[in-house]
Amino acid sequence: MRASIVGILVLLCAVCVSCVHAAAYIKFDGVDGESTSSDDPHKEWIPILSSSLTSVQGPFRLSFLASAKTMRLVQHLVARERLTEVVIEFVQDDETPQNKSDNCALPYLRYELKDVLISSYSVSGAASGVPTEEVAFNYAVVQGTFYEVDSDCTSSRPAQAFSAMNQ
Repeated sequence: MRASIVGILVLLCAVCVSCVHAAAYIKFDGVDGESTSSDDPHKEWIPILSSSLTSVQGPFRLSFLASAKTMRLVQHLVARERLTEVVIEFVQDDETPQNKSDNCALPYLRYELKDVLISSYSVSGAASGVPTEEVAFNYAVVQGTFYEVDSDCTSSRPAQAFSAMNQ
């Protein structure tokens, strides 16, 4: 059973990594983000620069641009306060010079994490530009769903899903 769950997770991550044009957003319970996304479903979510989940048991790691609102994550880390839920969505982003308006706000991959504890936080930067924050967190329950989105991006349906408890 565990091998099949890990296999499904690896498949879902591989699909996400192979997508050339994708955007990802995260919503921490009680922590608003500063998404400037034009698609309404992800308003006040945090846009993700990169993410990594190597196994169902491992921590979920992600990075994003630093902002005043995400400093609440540091507060949760220091106080060891658990977050009830964290949601991560990967959406199609086909905005290219030839194709400026074909963004699809419907997620094709969604993770829901329950009983989340932030385990590490780091910030890095260079002489210019906005610093990058990296957060790692552990969770008690993870649910993943891969959706098939129709060609005109008006509807989607679950194609594959899993749920696992982290022990």
